[in-house]
Amino acid sequence: MLLLIILLGAFAAQADVIGYYSGDGLNEFNLHNLVIGNNVLINPDPVWMAAFPGSHWISYANTGNPGTVSPPNAAIPGAPTASFFEVLPLGTYYLTLNVLADDTAGVYLEDLSNPLGLLLKAPNPLQDGHCAAGQIGCEVGENWMGSSAVNPNGFARVRYEVYQRGGGPYGLDYNGTASTVPEPGSAWLLATGGVLFGIARLPNWLRRRRNR
Repeated sequence: MLLLIILLGAFAAQADVIGYYSGDGLNEFNLHNLVIGNNVLINPDPVWMAAFPGSHWISYANTGNPGTVSPPNAAIPGAPTASFFEVLPLGTYYLTLNVLADDTAGVYLEDLSNPLGLLLKAPNPLQDGHCAAGQIGCEVGENWMGSSAVNPNGFARVRYEVYQRGGGPYGLDYNGTASTVPEPGSAWLLATGGVLFGIARLPNWLRRRRNR
């Protein structure tokens, strides 16, 4: 039992938790009108909730407030106005998400187990005066927080399908964490060290058992 606890602790201690953020220019892109593009930082509308720590409101073009592009409306259910992607670090086995959108967004996990996308949160068709009425929307309290297991044995990414519903500004903001499994070499070394540590402690444990 002692060795098992040590081994489990060793593997848990080696897991890396990596933050990811919209608008940081790393591992992110968008798809609009079948064209892949870089995400654009936009000016948030005054009614929008402030961007999450480390992130920025983004779009496929300058669709914020003020903006120079008016994105087309999209029906729910139906194809989104644009899709945005965050590629996860290799070896991710668990992720957390925090999402805002104007007007709303559907969130999907794409990995080896779900190549077409596992729906984590459906887009919200209910509207208020500015964006979706509730999660996922754009105002304070309308952000959605979620989590999911991820198949760590290959490529994985999050897909955000963002819908424009009633004209006006349009954008997406998100952040989250990706927990990655340890590299096999590091895990083996740490596990070996844990075993040796446990063996070294075994005589003391046996003496305590005899003296009870």
